Amino acid sequence: YNRSQAIGVDEDNRTIVLTRLPDPGSNHDIASGDRFLVRKINAKRVIMATGAEERLLTFPSNDTPGIMRATAIAAYVARYGISFGHTPVILATNNDDGHAMACQLFDLGLNVTTLVDCRQDLQSSVIAPICDRGINVIGGHVITEVLEDAGIQSVTVQKLQGDKLSADKTILDCGIVAISGGWNPRLEYLANCGGSQRYDPDCNAIIPDKLVAISQVIGGASGDTSLVNAIGLAHLHASPIWQVPVSGRSGRNKQWADLRTETTIADIAKSKKVADPDKQVHLGLLEDLQLQASPSRISMDMVMTRIDPDVSPPRRRLPTHSWHVGKKAAFRLGHQWLRPALYPKDGISHEEAIAEEMNAARHAVTLHDLTAVGKLEVTGPDAAEFLDRMLTANIKKLGGGEARYSMMLDESGTIIDHGIVVCLRQDHYLINTSPGMGETIMRWMRDWHQNELANLRVFITSTTQEWANLMLTGPRARQVLLALDRDIDITTAGLPYLSAQTGHLNNLPVCLIRTGYTGDINFEIHLEAKHAMIMWRALMAAGKNYGIRALGEDALVRLAAEKGRLDITTVAEQSLSPSDISVSGKFKPKQAEFIGKKALLRVTQSTANRLQFVALRNDEPKVTVPLDSVITQNLTDDVSKSGSQGRILTSFFSQSLNQSVTLALIENGHSKYGEIVHVSSRSTPIPMRISRPTIFDPNERKRHG
Repeated sequence: YNRSQAIGVDEDNRTIVLTRLPDPGSNHDIASGDRFLVRKINAKRVIMATGAEERLLTFPSNDTPGIMRATAIAAYVARYGISFGHTPVILATNNDDGHAMACQLFDLGLNVTTLVDCRQDLQSSVIAPICDRGINVIGGHVITEVLEDAGIQSVTVQKLQGDKLSADKTILDCGIVAISGGWNPRLEYLANCGGSQRYDPDCNAIIPDKLVAISQVIGGASGDTSLVNAIGLAHLHASPIWQVPVSGRSGRNKQWADLRTETTIADIAKSKKVADPDKQVHLGLLEDLQLQASPSRISMDMVMTRIDPDVSPPRRRLPTHSWHVGKKAAFRLGHQWLRPALYPKDGISHEEAIAEEMNAARHAVTLHDLTAVGKLEVTGPDAAEFLDRMLTANIKKLGGGEARYSMMLDESGTIIDHGIVVCLRQDHYLINTSPGMGETIMRWMRDWHQNELANLRVFITSTTQEWANLMLTGPRARQVLLALDRDIDITTAGLPYLSAQTGHLNNLPVCLIRTGYTGDINFEIHLEAKHAMIMWRALMAAGKNYGIRALGEDALVRLAAEKGRLDITTVAEQSLSPSDISVSGKFKPKQAEFIGKKALLRVTQSTANRLQFVALRNDEPKVTVPLDSVITQNLTDDVSKSGSQGRILTSFFSQSLNQSVTLALIENGHSKYGEIVHVSSRSTPIPMRISRPTIFDPNERKRHG
């Protein structure tokens, strides 16, 4: 495909390709980037040929404007026609390819005056082309200072003697500093689909190690020492200088290892607890080199991906992130949060690992970091009145310490999101939204407050980043809390289902909420994010005698599915109403007015061909169906004319229930309980019976604990 870029690969070779479309009405094949087409390609083999990019050199103030990679300067001149005039250019390097870059810049018309190479002994065959062009070569020196005044004026170079600098200094006038520190293979896709990397001392770079999904890596991305002609990655006789040994702690002495993440050599040294200071920086810089292969550049919300959490930080991390890294969790990047999807074990499959976590949640106790859910605080004298107008739940009837499940609708009666509302006082409410929806709901509420409900005295604040949310779930969850120091009554009478109390656990201030997301006993512990790791470790220690385990995102989603919970943010259909997803089959709105109520009454009266949330069951308990299956009422139905009568949301075998769980959206499904539909994909159609989606504990006894 022309004008296309692969933006992600998953473990099943599914590749996301983004193509820029030509501008509408243009007679030429010009694509400005305003219109895109997204393709998902199921590939038999994926070959990665992403090349390599030039590496930075570290020296004091190497982030000064006017200091650029040599390849970037060449691109400015050759591709974009930018002229640097007669501005003196100095090129700093540590490898043979830097000499070739100096010749290239000179041939492009730049005034390259000096090449500074940190290596002592330079071969005559390497420097001959430089000398032929009249460029001065200074070997065994490094840049130690950059003088600027409305632009670079000069640089100071000193001779490198082992790990020390000579006292003699040479000042070189220049206006531009080009740097060529070798090459880093670009390994975005390798890291993105779960492949691993290793450091190769021969080419001083991170290169591919273990391949997952990707069949082959070729060219500069491979780091293969036989590919000299491809990019010159190997046999460059490079001398890696991880830091220039300057003294002092002035801000002018900062040596930047990576400009994207604003990481300095000092930052890396502080983060590495290694006895040898040189080894500290060496190991740290190797980790930082992997930042050049950052999967955070790729938006992979559409694809399940295993990401090496040490490669690059995503936009948001859980406050307990380091604990999950230590447990070698497989992570999922979604809604800007990096969350543990599961905790793999040697010798068992991912499905078996998920099943073990689910069994622990159903028969013992598990702990999950729910910090990614959106968290809002609504305060003020009119907070109850405001929320009663915004939400479907009857907020005015909530007393202090009570909680309710509620939905947020737009004016057409369509669900925007849903979550838990907690009344701490009549002027103070907490709202939990779906992951990634906190800011969206906050903006929605603020828009309504400013434009329609400005007379109400309320304040709406997002606390998603400031507060953590740790969820204990399972029949032994209460025993774990009983093992902690507390001033909160956690008995069934003192803290019943859908209630909340504020107090202390192990002397940390918390808000403890009883919920039922998984259908079992759930305690959600809200506390300041800075205390989350302390609380997490305390809970894991207290639960050791009760078989506590960490619960990954994949197992949590399946536990919720067993209970008939639907995450509305994962459903492509944007016209679901409360009645469509109600497990009881019909939603009864409150008497008071709320956003979307009038439209909701119209939707309820017109039920023709509405997709509704149901479960599908088969006589064979272990039968699961693909998500792309077609659903028909009769075997004789012509799908090409009538189309599928719904879509499969999830289908998996639950070991704890010893049966398959299949949830779907079926046209008018609530009126078809007990009827048979036929589900087919690439095999024989499977007859399945439509039923209510609550499979685990349909009598709602366990959640009351």
